[in-house]
Amino acid sequence: MVLCLDGAVYLYSKGDKGDKGDKGDTGVGIQSVEQIQTSDVSGGTNVIRVTLTNGNTSDFEIRNGAQPTMYVENKTLYIK
Repeated sequence: MVLCLDGAVYLYSKGDKGDKGDKGDTGVGIQSVEQIQTSDVSGGTNVIRVTLTNGNTSDFEIRNGAQPTMYVENKTLYIK
């Protein structure tokens, strides 16, 4: 049963099962994900490599955020 936005109600029954389709081509999946470059400095770059099951690879660079500056003024903690 389906209730439409206009308030109409439709009743549907399940149809006959269809024929099995042809087998598709083998797909490509992710074989591995590894970090190949590591940086722990502010603004440094980390590199992640994704290897696919067909042997192709892609590298992604991820930059570290800048370290915040913290200071106290008049008993208030400020973080920039």
